Amino acid sequence: MVAIAAVPNAYFDLCCSCLDAGRVEAFVAAGGAERVLFGTDLPFLHPACDLSQIVHAQIVESDKALILGGNMARILGEDR
Repeated sequence: MVAIAAVPNAYFDLCCSCLDAGRVEAFVAAGGAERVLFGTDLPFLHPACDLSQIVHAQIVESDKALILGGNMARILGEDR
């Protein structure tokens, strides 16, 4: 995680077949919410598994909004 945080144009993708408590908070702490992207591991896990990690993460609502679409909209050059 530290190696990714040192590269300014690298992003953290949250999709994973394992559900690690505190992973969202660790990614936000390492690189900032602006570099965390929502993803799912469909079809291995239902998208609700990955979504619930963000919804229940101990981070501010504005960071959750970035992760749940704001960051990808910015990367794609879309206004929200």
